[in-house]
Amino acid sequence: MAKKSRPLNTSTGSVLNIGVNPELRGYPLGAITTVYDNTTKQLIGYMKDDSFFPMGAYAEKEQSIEKTSEKDVAASKRGPASLATSPLALEFDKYKLQVTTDPDAGTTYVAGVLAGTEESKEHFIYVGANNKVNISPNFDVIRNAIIKDATTQPGGLDALMSSMYSAGLISKDTFDRKDFSSPDFNKNLQYAIRNYSIDAIDDIAFNNAQKIDPFLKYLSGGGKKSMAGTTRTTTESYVTKRADAADDADRFFMQYLGRGATKDEEDAYYNALRELERSNIASRTATYDAEGNLVSNVNTGELVTDLDKTLLLGKVAGKAIKGSKVDKLLEAGGQAAGDIQQIMSLANQYGLIMTQEDAMDYVSTNLRKGKNIEQTKNKLIKLSQAKYQNIANLIDDDVSVKDIASQYVYDMSQVLELNPQSINVNDPMIQSALLNNNNKGTMSITEFNTMLRKDPRWGNTTNAKNTAAQYALEVLTSFGLVS
Repeated sequence: MAKKSRPLNTSTGSVLNIGVNPELRGYPLGAITTVYDNTTKQLIGYMKDDSFFPMGAYAEKEQSIEKTSEKDVAASKRGPASLATSPLALEFDKYKLQVTTDPDAGTTYVAGVLAGTEESKEHFIYVGANNKVNISPNFDVIRNAIIKDATTQPGGLDALMSSMYSAGLISKDTFDRKDFSSPDFNKNLQYAIRNYSIDAIDDIAFNNAQKIDPFLKYLSGGGKKSMAGTTRTTTESYVTKRADAADDADRFFMQYLGRGATKDEEDAYYNALRELERSNIASRTATYDAEGNLVSNVNTGELVTDLDKTLLLGKVAGKAIKGSKVDKLLEAGGQAAGDIQQIMSLANQYGLIMTQEDAMDYVSTNLRKGKNIEQTKNKLIKLSQAKYQNIANLIDDDVSVKDIASQYVYDMSQVLELNPQSINVNDPMIQSALLNNNNKGTMSITEFNTMLRKDPRWGNTTNAKNTAAQYALEVLTSFGLVS
C-alpha cells in the first residue's frame, strides 16, 4: 500500500499539525489533508496529491462552493469522495476514521470516535486472511485476532515470528525463543499494526482502493519498508600492533614454559593473529522506526576473542605445552569453545560474574577429569545459592537467578525506557533488587519502581516528562490558573 509523505515544516520553520479535515469549505472534493501551523494554531493550507496549497490558492473554487448542491456539501462532510463510495471506506466512516498527527508528540496515527460518544481515540485496523475487517481502539483485541489468524495460516505462529524478524521488528533472541510475551514483540506488533492502519486509510483516500491486503500478507511483503524505517550498519575490526602481540606471546610462554617467546615464535604468533583478525569483522545493524526510535539490533560476526588468542599461542608453542590447560583445549577443538560459551552463559543465568579465563579453567578441568557441563552447572548453582542466600531456596536446576529477575528487568525497561535485551542480571539495580539488603526474599516491585525513579536516567524519559507536565497542570489547576 502506498504511503503518502507529510511535510514537517514550513519556510518559517513552524511545526505543522496535519490531519484529514473533509469539512474544509472552498477546496475540491476528494482526498484533502489540511495543514495547521502549530505556533499560531491557524489553518494555512492543505495537501493534495503530495502538493501543498496555501490558503487562497483556489479562490475561484472558494467562490463556487456556494453554488454546490446540498447533496455535495453533505458528501464532503462525510469525507473524501473516494471514501463515500468504497464499501470498505463506509465501514471506516462508521468510526469517523482519519489520519491525524499529535501536534505535541509529533506521532501520526489513525483517530476515530468511540461509539456513542464524541471522544476521539486511536483506532487500529486489521484485515484477516478471510478479508474480515476488524476495527478497535483496543490493541489487545487486535493482537488476539492476529495471533488467532496466524495459527490458521501455513507456517502458523512461526511464520508470524519470521515475518516480524525479517521486517526488523523483533530481536534475534525473541525470534529464537518464539517469545510472544516479550516486550519487543508486543510493542512492535502494535507499531506494525499502527502503520498498517495508516496505510489502509491512505490507500483508500489517495489510490481509490476498494480493498486492502490482509495484515499478515502486508507484514511479510510490501509493508516492510514503511515499518522498518531506516537502518544503519556499522562494522568493526581490530588490528593488533606487533609490539602488543610480542608482549602477549612473552606472557604466555612465561606462564606455561617459564621463559619468554623467541623472535621466531613472536613472528609466528603475530602473522597468525593478523590473518585471523582480517577475517573476523563484526557488524551491527540498527533499525529505527519512522519516529527515530530504536526497534532492533542485529549483530553478525565477531571479533577475535581472548580465547582465540590463547589457542593461537598454544599452536605456536606446540608440543612444549603438552598436558597443560591450553593443550587440553586444543585437543577438544570446537567443542571446547562451545563449552566455554555455555559455561559463561550459565554463570550469567545464575547471577555470577565469570571471565573467559575462568570459563577456560572450568572446561580444561572437565576435560582433564572427565567431567561434563551438567556437573559444572551443579557447582554454579551452589555458588549462586551462597551468593544469594536470601533467595537460595528458590534457586535450583529449573529456576535460575535470571528467571527470578525477569520481572525486575521488564519493569526497568519500561520505567527507564531501555531495551530489555541490554539489561543484564548483574546490572547494579537488578542486583539491588535481588539481594534486597540481605533481607529475606527479593525487593518488592513497589520499592524497586521507587528506586528506578531516583535513577538519573529517569529524568530523561518520556514518562518522567509527562508526569512532570501532569503535576504542573494539577498545581496550576488547584490555584485556578487554568481550567
